Amino acid sequence: MRVVVRIPGRRGEAVRLTQPMLDRGWWIMSLVNIRSPRQEGYWDIILSLGMHQGRTADGH
Repeated sequence: MRVVVRIPGRRGEAVRLTQPMLDRGWWIMSLVNIRSPRQEGYWDIILSLGMHQGRTADGH
């Protein structure tokens, strides 16, 4: 699954985004971050995610 998210360019925002995913048993296969071309002070994060077999998106 691929997800694109725009986050504020502040310290800790990427962790705040990714930690709940990891807590649900997902893993991040790739992560790319670029400065948002449309909104100054923000970053566009492109994540490619995987899930452990037998788990659903809600972590169960």
